Amino acid sequence: MNDIKTIQDIFVEFGEKFRQQYNMSKEQVKAFNHIKRCRTEESGYHKIVCENCGHEKITYNSCRDRHCPLCQNFKKEQWINDRKSEVLGSKYFHVVLTLPKELDNIILQNKREMYSIMFKAAGETVKKLCEDKKFMGAMPAITVVLHTWGQNLEFHPHIHMIISAGGLTADNKWRKSSEKFFIPVKVLSKVFRRKFMSYLKENYKNDELSFYGQAEEYKNINKFKILVNKLYSINWYSYVKRSFN
Repeated sequence: MNDIKTIQDIFVEFGEKFRQQYNMSKEQVKAFNHIKRCRTEESGYHKIVCENCGHEKITYNSCRDRHCPLCQNFKKEQWINDRKSEVLGSKYFHVVLTLPKELDNIILQNKREMYSIMFKAAGETVKKLCEDKKFMGAMPAITVVLHTWGQNLEFHPHIHMIISAGGLTADNKWRKSSEKFFIPVKVLSKVFRRKFMSYLKENYKNDELSFYGQAEEYKNINKFKILVNKLYSINWYSYVKRSFN
């Protein structure tokens, strides 16, 4: 007997109780309903008929929601295969960049803006450090993926980067980096923090962020400055895994 529960099973069993206890955005409610109904009678069905023997098979419709684990598994495998075709004949480093929990409430209310900042800050961080001859002195191949939750399914936005252990120099020649050492995590974290915070403050100054609910206090510029000072004072977690094939 398989006791492993799917996300859909959890939504069916506990979803309504969760909705009564917590506020959900329109987008979240839409995704919740799609996942809950996916490949069930509520989503309707289509009939497959064999032209030779006339055998009929009823199959429930998929929701095709991009958040649905059932629907996106095929696309996930397809995406992985597409990325495999882009792999260079080089070893790669696995880099992870995370944000402090203190930013969660702001991120939840400004996903588009904050995720955009994450990508820009991550890309610029790696580009800047890789161009430094102390680390690589070249521009590597980089694949960047955003994850918004952790293994425990709690909100945990972080960036995964797969970076080639070598890259092109300014004169378009391949330079191989050390396969055992990439960039010190402390250096990586500090540069990422500096670039992320620069964009965050710029967005705040340009009034491009929304603050309500648990983040409403940051409408007050003094409260926001206190948060900024705290973010500068704490360590930001980064991870670099040694090169792999």
